[in-house]
Amino acid sequence: MLVEDSLTARTFLTELIAAEPDMELVGIAEQGEAGVAAAEEKRPDVILMDANMPVMDGFRATRLIMERCPTRIIIFTASYEPSDLRTSMLSLEAGALAIVSKPWGPDHSDYRNSTLRVLETIRTMSEVQVVRRWPPAERPAAAPVIAPLRRNYRMVVMGASTGGPRVLAEILRNLSPRLPTPVCVVQHISPGFVQALVDWLNAECPHTVALARSGQRARPGHVYFAPDDMQLGFAASGDLSLTSDPPENGFRPSISRLFSSAAAVWGDTAIGVLLSGMGQDGAEGCRRLSKAGAPILVQDPASCVVASMPLAAIASSSTSRVLQPALIAAELNGLIGVEGSHAI
Repeated sequence: MLVEDSLTARTFLTELIAAEPDMELVGIAEQGEAGVAAAEEKRPDVILMDANMPVMDGFRATRLIMERCPTRIIIFTASYEPSDLRTSMLSLEAGALAIVSKPWGPDHSDYRNSTLRVLETIRTMSEVQVVRRWPPAERPAAAPVIAPLRRNYRMVVMGASTGGPRVLAEILRNLSPRLPTPVCVVQHISPGFVQALVDWLNAECPHTVALARSGQRARPGHVYFAPDDMQLGFAASGDLSLTSDPPENGFRPSISRLFSSAAAVWGDTAIGVLLSGMGQDGAEGCRRLSKAGAPILVQDPASCVVASMPLAAIASSSTSRVLQPALIAAELNGLIGVEGSHAI
């Protein structure tokens, strides 16, 4: 189903989808409120949702659909204005699975690649199981943290893919503002959107969130994200390192690349956190961190939008604890010996 207020975009996307033998467009809505009603009536497999629409934007429409009839939603946008990008990030937190740029028209040099990205995203997300979020009254009770062998952990590395942004936001909001370690993150996300994710999290969390810069010394209490199309790791000095080395597990940036680098440089003073995602990126990195003596926290597959990354790590027997998202921040705070942020 398509929710799009632009006649030009509706026409183009309708023709694009009609040309695919494995896809059928079951409905079209011209604005968010009509999109919510159509989703309840049509029950489509996937919804393509414009981020920026009058009256009801993509975020509010996504939130209502996920409350009333949870559906696989892909947010797309042609605008890189901060307000529109923030709407896209809020939509991911509300339950949308992915965000992509609207495809270019046939006269553009990137027409083929941009249309293939949209079609590939539709096909991939159509296989994802829709997961309801924990209602506030049903959050699991706090569990005891691991009794740490030491309190001098020096680096936290995190990896996430599909379903990761909202879980990252929940964890970072609840990490102590007095966090004595840096946090480095690889989040698989469509090209062009990692800066918007960083900006959104920087406004939402009690920490400084930024894109990593090569040669930078990571500071305690700061969160560093891998930029588009760069491998994030660590130099022997511990400084951040960005390279254009080949993809690993099909990804650049790669979670396993970050985790393996942390294992080599930080050893048992690192902590690894692997969250929701598709594929096996991160499993090998978890194995190497575990072999180096680092604790590994993995999101409970039952709470994941896509569970294959956590399941791959669990299957490798390299995890210390499997936890619901609400408990991961508490576990980290306990491991490093600080109190939580008391954020809601």
